[in-house]
Amino acid sequence: MLIVILFVSKSGISQSSSEKFTVIGNSITMNPISLSELKDIFLGEKQVDPNNNTIVVVLPTTDFQGADEVARLISGSSLNSFRRYWLSIVFQGRANPPFYFNSNQRMIDFVRENPGSIAILYDYTGSENITTIEINSFEKD
Repeated sequence: MLIVILFVSKSGISQSSSEKFTVIGNSITMNPISLSELKDIFLGEKQVDPNNNTIVVVLPTTDFQGADEVARLISGSSLNSFRRYWLSIVFQGRANPPFYFNSNQRMIDFVRENPGSIAILYDYTGSENITTIEINSFEKD
């Protein structure tokens, strides 16, 4: 099952108020999900869903167009700081490493094929047959 939540940022999180973030997950049993829970997942602080299934984090590579914006959304820091954070927690054994892909389509394909995986797409305008929930704005924690 592919679940999608579409966020349209209208807060001070990013420079442009028209940036779009789409969160997709395969068999993630947290629906609906709060922004706080989402951040916990993408910061490696929450690694299992309520049914105790492992969550696999999928992130954009550094050469992906929206990688900086995704890092700012989740961590409030730069892409380099976000990646260093992930290297640190993986090295310390506190989290499994995320999977990195350089396109929305590759992230979609990976999530579709891997139950428990979750990804943030940036400015996705594709025509995949997926369900979306639009949230007009949200507060920055």
